[in-house]
Amino acid sequence: MIETTPSRWRTGISRMRQWAACLATTSCIAGPALAEFPDRPIRIIVSSSPGGYLDIISRAIGKELQERWRQPVIVENKPGASGVVGAVAVKNSQPDGYTWLAATEAHLVTNKFTMKNLPYDYKRDFVGISVLTRADQVVVATKSFPANTLAELIEMAKQDPKGLSYGSWGIGSHPHLFYSRLGGMTNANFVMIPYKGVAPTMQAMSAGEVPLSVMSPGTAKPLLEAGRLKILAAAARKRLPDLPDVPTTEELGFPGLTSAIYMVLLLPRETPPDVVAKASKAVQSVLKQPDFAARTVTDHGFQVVASDSAGVITEMDELGKLMAESVKAAQIMAQ
Repeated sequence: MIETTPSRWRTGISRMRQWAACLATTSCIAGPALAEFPDRPIRIIVSSSPGGYLDIISRAIGKELQERWRQPVIVENKPGASGVVGAVAVKNSQPDGYTWLAATEAHLVTNKFTMKNLPYDYKRDFVGISVLTRADQVVVATKSFPANTLAELIEMAKQDPKGLSYGSWGIGSHPHLFYSRLGGMTNANFVMIPYKGVAPTMQAMSAGEVPLSVMSPGTAKPLLEAGRLKILAAAARKRLPDLPDVPTTEELGFPGLTSAIYMVLLLPRETPPDVVAKASKAVQSVLKQPDFAARTVTDHGFQVVASDSAGVITEMDELGKLMAESVKAAQIMAQ
């Protein structure tokens, strides 16, 4: 019998079939399997000083994730230039999922309006992990201040040719933006008295140096409990869970006149989507634990948000629209 197929051809075909079967089952692919994220320490860069709430919640989440993932989670504070130092450090890091940014809405949104040539953009340079928490602000006044409602406050400000003074911690701060917008909406007169931070502002209110401000309920709590402050309204769309009897600016006829602090976690923009998704899911799970939420969120005057990755951009974009109106009213020029 004449052989029509040379033996060397049959050998080659046989080897090709073996390789095809091998590839189909991935049993003979050379090299080690890809490690599952995370397989080494994670670093959370906090763009503010130690001891603040952003630092507190970042460390609390890091501790929970360390126990779940059996990998160290290192929290490193890089404050400076209103959050710019920390944000740039993460922007320039490897987009491999192992360097996270903890920032506030001021670092991500407010800086866009107050700083020229900001070296990062939250949409261009980052991808969200989660909006962790928010704290809607409340309009506070000293206990002896004559007005007890927002309407009474506005009427007093209209009648005072010099304007009512309020305590603030600088240009672009929550009190500055809120009272500038309120004044623009009502033709009322308000005058900013700047202090070097929230604590000095509280001290000034406690001493009766300045009658008004805006701050989170958690921040105001010591002076409220001491009977030195009172709340006139919540600068929010919905009534706050811990202050159900306090009316909001929205229901009082001032749509869009809100003020809130947000805590956010982000990654460098080119981080693989599966890594982003795993990080986001894990963080959301931590925040939704009732004991964690009570101990680390609500006890500090914040509310759990626990958004997904896409929710970070949605929330910051919406905040940016409101911020643009407030910045315009405050006549803030980027510097």
